[in-house]
Amino acid sequence: MYLLSSLSDGNEIDEQDILLLQIINNTYLAYGKRISRNNIESILVQRGIDHDASKLLEPEKSGYDIFKPKLASCKFGSGEYNHIKEQFNEIIKHHYENNSHHPEHYQNGIIGMNLFDVIEMMCDWKAASEQYHGNIYDSINTNQKRFNYSDRFKLVLVKTVDKCFKK
Repeated sequence: MYLLSSLSDGNEIDEQDILLLQIINNTYLAYGKRISRNNIESILVQRGIDHDASKLLEPEKSGYDIFKPKLASCKFGSGEYNHIKEQFNEIIKHHYENNSHHPEHYQNGIIGMNLFDVIEMMCDWKAASEQYHGNIYDSINTNQKRFNYSDRFKLVLVKTVDKCFKK
């Protein structure tokens, strides 16, 4: 009950706020009692290793070798960026299918994710924003429209960025 009251800030909980509860539930179902202070870091490190490894193996590697340099000269989300990205749709689709921190991995998008997916997604957005001449806050705004998450969930993402990535 505390979680519900802290999410609502005195307002009624709407359908979008259920997203946060679903993510917490998905985390518990995926990791259960294995979540502890001692192993959260190791879970995140292993997920990062697995994510990077998928880009180093076929069918992704050869595509990313061509795709990434072309995108490096573009601003994230620009028309040019999206045009180049479309040319590598099959490689990107493979990457999404094999990495659960992408909302596209799940049939129901972000609502299928757990907290580890969300944390890794934020790290991915941060890295991409640095690599493709954008910023993480623009990514959060752009992706709110793309993945249809609420302003409250967006605020959680912004506060996470403020805490973890601000210098």
